[in-house]
Amino acid sequence: MASNFPLSAAICLAFGAASCGGGSGSQADDSSPRTIVTEQPISPMTVSESASLAIARAKRSEGRSDSFLMSRVVFGFNRARQQRPVLYGKTDTRCSSLTCTWLRGNVEQTVWNEFVEPGTDPYEFTFENHLSFFEDITVSRALARQGVTMFAITGDQQPGEPGVAEQGIGEVAVLDDSAFGTFELRYIDTNDEFLFVRYGMARGDLTGSRPSTSGVYRGAMIGNDKEDWSAINRSATLTYTVSGTGEALSADLGIANYSDILVSSTGTFSKSSGTPDSIQGTFIQGAFYGSGGGEVAGTFETSTHIGAFGAKR
Repeated sequence: MASNFPLSAAICLAFGAASCGGGSGSQADDSSPRTIVTEQPISPMTVSESASLAIARAKRSEGRSDSFLMSRVVFGFNRARQQRPVLYGKTDTRCSSLTCTWLRGNVEQTVWNEFVEPGTDPYEFTFENHLSFFEDITVSRALARQGVTMFAITGDQQPGEPGVAEQGIGEVAVLDDSAFGTFELRYIDTNDEFLFVRYGMARGDLTGSRPSTSGVYRGAMIGNDKEDWSAINRSATLTYTVSGTGEALSADLGIANYSDILVSSTGTFSKSSGTPDSIQGTFIQGAFYGSGGGEVAGTFETSTHIGAFGAKR
């Protein structure tokens, strides 16, 4: 199995339009074909909408997206007939506008070279790259929390290097001005062994400023275990407070709580405590999206999970 991470590899971010119709990364028109296959009835919980409606809304917001956030990236290898994967390590990730860069972080140089070309540090992933992976989408289930519907999706295997298939799986949700989810990209050989890349992502149309009034945002969190990538979801409630001492945000994500998160004048925020590899270590980043800061979305990491969240005022 070829081991170098293809430079052209990319991930669909929350039903991005070009990602569901192929390749260029430019905004697709509304006539672009889509294939959606539902494997089973979508009714574990009361859902807010169908996958078709979510994709249509994603198409409308994709071209307006000017912010792209990624969590740290987990690299690994899943051997055939082995219950637990081999975790190679995690990168440090930095994002600005529509480009995220991966830094080696705690990934050994020899391991890094198995996934990306030697010498590429930092390694750039752009939003356009991420809009080209999924073509046909299979929706296996959907559920809603606080009015936000989350979909479990699988992208068709794509032609890759000789003997290697490419597959994407994800848990995603689309709001009006933002989208969020967690993804695993797989490179599968003929022995059903595969390399994988795992992370959380959020994107959207930035507000560009802090909301002017206090408010409560309700939505959902999607998280995945770092080792086995088992998915969980919870309700997410974020409280934004404007006071005489400044503007701050608190976030209850169901499996993690964050408080006293300072919000910048451009409506973005981040906060870390310790390191994500320690028991106490946590990290959260995000931004307000849409007119007047009506939505908030971002990514987070704990000692055990990587995830993303989104909520509406």
